[in-house]
Amino acid sequence: MSSTVDTLTQEIEAQTATIDKTLERQLAGRGRSPLPTTVQQTLSANCCPLTAVVVPLSYEAVTPQETDADTVAPAGAAVALLHLMTQTHGRLTEAEQTPAESLLAGDIEFSLAFELLLEAETSSEQLLACHKRLTTTCRQLIEVQYQAPTTPQTEREYLEIVHDTTGKLFGTAAAIGGILAGVSSQYIEYLTAYGRYVGTARQLYVDVCTATASSPERDWQPAYNGFAPATTLGTVYAQERTGNPNAAVNTDDIAHVRQRVGEQTRAARQFLTAMDTEETKQLDVLARQLATAATSAADGLNG
Repeated sequence: MSSTVDTLTQEIEAQTATIDKTLERQLAGRGRSPLPTTVQQTLSANCCPLTAVVVPLSYEAVTPQETDADTVAPAGAAVALLHLMTQTHGRLTEAEQTPAESLLAGDIEFSLAFELLLEAETSSEQLLACHKRLTTTCRQLIEVQYQAPTTPQTEREYLEIVHDTTGKLFGTAAAIGGILAGVSSQYIEYLTAYGRYVGTARQLYVDVCTATASSPERDWQPAYNGFAPATTLGTVYAQERTGNPNAAVNTDDIAHVRQRVGEQTRAARQFLTAMDTEETKQLDVLARQLATAATSAADGLNG
C-alpha cells in the first residue's frame, strides 16, 4: 500500500501547487484594485485546503483522461475560497479581527470564488451546474453557522453539524469534480456522499489530533462550523458520558472518536464500491489514510 500512498501524496502535492498558483494569479492580476491586506495574506500563504484538492481527485476518479488543469484548477480554487470564507466567518465570530475586516474579507472571498469558477474551460451547462452546487452549499453553510449551538450537547448533534459543514464542503468538491468530468447524475450523487463522509472523517481526525496535542499530517483545517474554541467530539462525548460539563477527555474518549473516524471512512468507501471503477483507487486510499492517521495519533498518546 505504501507505493499507492506515495502516489496519492505526490498527486495531492501537485494538485495543491496547481490550485495555489491559480489563486496567486488571481491575486497578482488585480492591477489597480488591490485586495485588502487580510485577503492578500490568505491567498499568498499557500492556502489550498484539502477540500479543493478533492475536485481534481474526483475528476480523475471517474474518467481515464488526464486531468485538464484549465478545467479543474479554477473550480478547485473556487472551492478553496469558499472554504476560506467559512474560516473568515470564524475569525469574525471569535473576534480575532474587527467585524468590518472579516465581513469585507468574507464578501471578497465569496465573489472571487465565482470569478474563478467562470475561468474553467468547460461547457456553459457544466458551469451552471457547478455554480448551483456552490451557491447552495454556501447558503447552507451560513445557515448552519448561524443556527448551530457553539457547544453541542450530544455526540449526535455534533456529528450532524460537522456533516453539514466540513462534510458538506467536501461533498460539493467531489460533486464538482464529477460534473466537470461529465458523468451521470447517479455517479455525482455517489461522489457527493463519499465527500460528505470523508469530510466528516477529516474533522474527527483533527479532533483526535487536538485531544492528543499532535499535529495533523497536513496543515489543512476543517471548515468553520460555529463551535466554541476547543470544542471537539472528544469533549462533547466526555461531557455527555459523565453528565459533567467540565469533564476532561481521557484515552477512552479519544478511542471512541478514532472509532467514529473509521466508521465515516468505511461509509465513504462504500460509495466508491458502488461506482465500480478502477479509477477510484486514490479516493479510497485518501479515506483509509484518514483512519490510519487517527489511529496513529491516538496510539501515540497511549504509548
